[in-house]
This record gives sequence, C-alpha cells and structure tokens, in this order.
Amino acid sequence: MIRKYKSTDADDVIEIWANAAKETYTSISDIMIESICEDLRNIYLPFSEIWVAQHNNKIVGFIALHKKIVGGLVVHPEYQGTGIGKSLVEYAKSRKGSISLDILRENTRAVKFYEKCGFTPTKHSICPVTGAETVTVIA
Repeated sequence: MIRKYKSTDADDVIEIWANAAKETYTSISDIMIESICEDLRNIYLPFSEIWVAQHNNKIVGFIALHKKIVGGLVVHPEYQGTGIGKSLVEYAKSRKGSISLDILRENTRAVKFYEKCGFTPTKHSICPVTGAETVTVIA
C-alpha cells in the first residue's frame, strides 16, 4: 500500500534511509550519515511531497518529490527487489507525469534500476556535496 507521508512517519523514514545508505555508500562516514539524517528531519522531510510504501502496516520505503524532481527513493534493504521501488516510481509518475533525478554514478544498482523503470540519462555532473560523479535521468 502506498499512502501520503505523515510527520509521525519521520523516524521510520530516516531509519530506512540510514540503513540503505550504510549498505549502498560504503565511502560515506557514520558522521556524514548522522548529519544527513538531521538534514532529512529538519529540512527535506518538512518541505517535500512524500509517499510511503507499507507492508503489513510497516513502512518499508518512500519516495520524496520536489515538484517533478525525485529527491529520494529508498526501500529498506530487506525489501529491495520486491517491486516496492518500482511501485513508488510508477505512483510518482502517475501523479506528476515526467519525473527526473540525479543518481550517484557509483550506485550502479540504482542506475540499472532506473534504466529498467524507463529513465534515460540526460547529463553527467559532479555532486557539489560529495565530489562524486552524478547522472541525471528522466522518465
């Protein structure tokens, strides 16, 4: 089930993001993850349009949108590969039409996922926060 995010979901959403980040980005320190979690709580979550995916009444993933830009799509590691991420993307596309996002190029799993969801790369750039190469994709 996909539903609109409520402020009471913040702890669950942040925990899912932190767990996924630790598995995906081994080069990011725990201190950086903690800092980003605080930014999520205080900056991004309050000002984003967020939809959460639930399984057995437990939040297992979310997609955060800023107009037609995906600010984040995260599925709990235990639920990755089950179709939840694709369902969240399809839900966002049904609400917004065309959507886009930037992906860290080192996250090859995400690059492949978005290609399977019909996204096309449009440009490459350098992330100002991490210095890592990013790919902008659109669908």
